[in-house]
Amino acid sequence: YSYGPSAYTIAINPKDHCKFFVSWLRGGFYKLRDHYNEAAQRWESRHLFDLNTVITNRAGQSLRANCVVHPSGDYLYYLCEIDGGYLVRSDYNYETHEYGVPYLVAGSFSEWNAYAEGVGISARFSSGLVNGCFVKNDDYVNQGKSDYYDFYLADVGNHCIRRITPDGATSLFAGRSNQNVDGRVFGYIDGDPTQEARFYGPSAVCYDNESHTFYVFDYWNAAVRTIMEE
Repeated sequence: YSYGPSAYTIAINPKDHCKFFVSWLRGGFYKLRDHYNEAAQRWESRHLFDLNTVITNRAGQSLRANCVVHPSGDYLYYLCEIDGGYLVRSDYNYETHEYGVPYLVAGSFSEWNAYAEGVGISARFSSGLVNGCFVKNDDYVNQGKSDYYDFYLADVGNHCIRRITPDGATSLFAGRSNQNVDGRVFGYIDGDPTQEARFYGPSAVCYDNESHTFYVFDYWNAAVRTIMEE
């Protein structure tokens, strides 16, 4: 058992298998059962830092945060459901076997429920960021890049799936199509991801490497949608 203030997500480094979790209280980040308490005669999790000391608009408050580990284990991203129009990153220290204090890589702490493509902090997201996944990009492998995974993010309030490159460039991957028809960006329309498709509050996205298929949980449409790569 690990006793902590309402843990919302767990992260495991794929190389050394160290385990971590994020709590509701101040967004505390803990290393699972890392310290032996002699007085209590048991192993306890060790508190590393609080997310709300970095996320300025949540300073002093608690938060629900999800974390997604890069396949290499070298870093992870944090996604926050409340006032969370940003992407925060922690890098892994293989000497201490710990993730370091996080820093902002995309979006804004002060402006959310907005939409803008761009690089780094020039991009804008909705406040409901819950889930995302890393997907290998073979073009990066052929180019000899050190990081060859794009991050795909379910942008709930903007009704779309966004793609973020290792360099921090954010672009639309699917959804928000045909705005000139009725002035809306949400709905249920199948078709080309950026020319025809629409979602209504997509809250999760994952990828099947064998079939090269994205699965999107389209929350308000009560459906699981697929995006096939040709």
